[in-house]
Amino acid sequence: MADQQELMDIFDQMDRDGDRILTKAEISSFLLSRNFNKKFIEEFLATFDSDSDGRVTEAEYRQKAGPDAKWREEWYQIFQKFDKDGSGFIDEHELPQLMVEIGSKTTYSPEQFRRWIAEHDANKDGKISYPEFLNWVRGAK
Repeated sequence: MADQQELMDIFDQMDRDGDRILTKAEISSFLLSRNFNKKFIEEFLATFDSDSDGRVTEAEYRQKAGPDAKWREEWYQIFQKFDKDGSGFIDEHELPQLMVEIGSKTTYSPEQFRRWIAEHDANKDGKISYPEFLNWVRGAK
């Protein structure tokens, strides 16, 4: 499960100008760079932009990502959606569907999927755990 610091690290990664307000452009740039599609971006804004002004303040984000917030679970639910066999990991057989569902326009070969997993698989067990998934979302390696 993601802790609050991990969720705030994601906020910090998105907040390119450091003003503690996420614009739609900042959110889009961050999520598109991780191959999420525009539908997901709109869902993200709908979840976090409490006052519907097209921006997500740090306070709005903390409210949704705080210790008691339901959204704390949403990154985990996204991960579980792609963990088709319920193993607690995303493997090379589940990864192609993840890329399709997040709207990636790129076609990957099986070898490219294996390389992607190797690049993001911190403990080198050949599959992506939830913490490794969060690291990918944050852009960490």
